[in-house]
Parts: sequence; structure tokens; C-alpha cells
Amino acid sequence: MPKIKHTALELAAVKAAEKANVKEALEKQVDGEKKQPLTFGLEFKFVLKVDGNELRDGESGFLILKHNTQEARDTVREYIRHVILSAAKREPHVVGYHKLYGIEIGTWNVTDDVEIQSRVCENKFSGSKRYSVELVSPESRFDENRYKQIREVCEAVVSKCRIEINLTCNLHVHIGNNDNISLNYSVLQKLSAILWTFGPHIKRLHQKLPSKEAWRCIPFGRDDAVPEYAQDPTKGLEAILQCNDMDDLDRIVRIKEERCAYSTFKMFQELPGTKDDSSGIQYDENYEQLDPGKTFEFRQHSATFDHQEVLNWLFVCADLVRLAQAMDLKVLGNLLRTWIKVPVGKDLFILVRIVRKVLHLPEVANYYAVKGKVVDEGDELEQIDRGWQ
Repeated sequence: MPKIKHTALELAAVKAAEKANVKEALEKQVDGEKKQPLTFGLEFKFVLKVDGNELRDGESGFLILKHNTQEARDTVREYIRHVILSAAKREPHVVGYHKLYGIEIGTWNVTDDVEIQSRVCENKFSGSKRYSVELVSPESRFDENRYKQIREVCEAVVSKCRIEINLTCNLHVHIGNNDNISLNYSVLQKLSAILWTFGPHIKRLHQKLPSKEAWRCIPFGRDDAVPEYAQDPTKGLEAILQCNDMDDLDRIVRIKEERCAYSTFKMFQELPGTKDDSSGIQYDENYEQLDPGKTFEFRQHSATFDHQEVLNWLFVCADLVRLAQAMDLKVLGNLLRTWIKVPVGKDLFILVRIVRKVLHLPEVANYYAVKGKVVDEGDELEQIDRGWQ
């Protein structure tokens, strides 16, 4: 592969990251998480194809007598529970729709989701039926045991199920830490500025984005901003950095929208009023049954059971949140003002630079460099020990 030359804007952006001491700030953030570490949760949304009237795994058979009935859907969920049983460590839990009132946080949950269109490809003459499935991981800390479990669950599903993926299927990532204080307005404002700046580069990762028409996904950031900000991203960034409260921020990036690509809806009910309010973000009491703490939800990744793809995207999401927690708003603003001038390329090269030089995830950067067939030489960095590398 040919070497890619760095432009003056890219070099200036890299120097800005070094000047801002991003690596040192992230190291302090990671060290400070020993008492309250970040946690994550995953939602796999997919379609299970069933041929005939039986789902079979070895000697275990699950009979579907009548397709497209509640009984059939229950049988499909029981089958998925059986498939992941050995990998899940704890007994997986089957949840009927609506999942909000039945999730068990400490184990894997099998449910479905009306937003997944299971019949978009159905051929009535084929004898095959399709069922929407949502597989929800337990709330987890970042450690090797959890990564191994994710790999084993993904491998079990792929080996024992006929999976179909369409544009209504996706992978959702929740990042939180059960700490009402640390996920406050200040963090949300900085995360909004980070996503506004890096969002177009991040989108290069997703060859097939979830269908906006199919599941009413509303993009977070420039795509859905008012014209004056969408046409002038630098102006939009300045507006975000100058916001004083939730309402100001919502007018730019629609943070309160339930179906935005980076969802924060589940975090908010009674919102802290201003950037000077250090109290934790409150949420509707109904959500207490789903999430023990507050989370940022990243919704825009297409569905996948490639465990490497899942884990690398998870690490990127976590460090985007960690960067917002670690950086001072003024210092972060100066850094982003430089990066927002860097144009989006036709490949993943700029994103690889962001992951390597701003998020300081060298192994993740290497993964995306190979995926995007780019050469990013001269960037060997000492990695930060986050417990996942």
C-alpha cells in the first residue's frame, strides 16, 4: 500500500493534540476510574431466518407449529437463549415486548424490537420465516473476561443461527458508570462538541447505516442541524461551546430526541439547568428498571456479530466519553477548532489519525487502518492501560 502524505491541516491538528496534553489527561482519567470505572452494555438487533417448522441445536429441538404468532416468537427467543447459554455464564433471561419492564441487568437478555423489520426480504413462496431478535448484554466492566464472553456469544449465534441483516438492524453501545455526578451537563456539552467535530470521520466506518426511513433514526450532529450550522461546521462548533443550558444545546444537536443516532434520551427527564449545575443528570423513574445508571447510547453502527468489529467500536465509544470527561472545556475547544478544519477523506485515514493521536488507542487504530487499507506510518505511541488492550 502506498504511503499517505500528511496535509498541513492534519499535521497542525496532530500538534494541537500534543499541545493540549490529551494523552496525559486521558491517563489521569483512567487512573481516576479505579473507584468508579466505566461500564458498557450492548444491544444486538438482527433477524433470525427459520426454514420449516423446527429450530434444532444438536439433540435440542424447538418446534414452531404456527408461524408469525406470539407463540412462535416466544419459541425463537427460547432458542436464542439456548444457543448462548454456555457462553453467557449466567442463565440468559427471555423478555417479552415491551423489554423496558423485564430486563435483568446482571445477565444476557433475549427479546425483540418492533423497529426491526423482519419481513422486508421475505419470500412467501420460499417456506422461510423471519423473526426480529434483540440480544442485550449485561452491564459490564471493561475487562478480558467480558471480551471473551462477547466473542463466545457472537460465535455461538453465528454458528447456530441463520442470521440476516437489513438496514433496520444495528448495534447499540451504552457507555456509563453508575455515577450521577460525573455524567453531568458539562460532560454532555463536551461530548456534543467532540461528536460534532469527529462525526463525519466516524461515519466513514459504517458502510451501511441504519435506515432513517425504516427505524426513524435521526442523526446527531451536522446532518440534522439548522442550515446556518450545517453549512458552517466551525460556526456550529462555536455555538456548542458557548451553550449555557440543555435547551441551547438541544437546538443545535437535538440531544433530547429519543431516536437520535447518539441517543441521550434515556438520560434525561429533569434536566440540570446550566453548565454551572454540577448535579447529576436525572431520568424518568421507569428507566430505573432498565439502567442502573446513566448512559450515553451510540446507535449508529450497523448490525454485526464480528466480535473484533464489536469490540473495537466499543473502545472508540468509551474513549469518546472518556475524552469528554477528561478535558477542560477551553482546552478541548482549542483542540477541536483545529480538527474541524480537517476535511473528510474518501477512506478511513483521518479517522485512524483521530483514534491514534486523540483517543490514543494504537491497537484500535491499527485495526481500522487494515480495514480501511491505509498506511499510517511513524505513529507508534505508548498505549494507555485501560484494561482492554
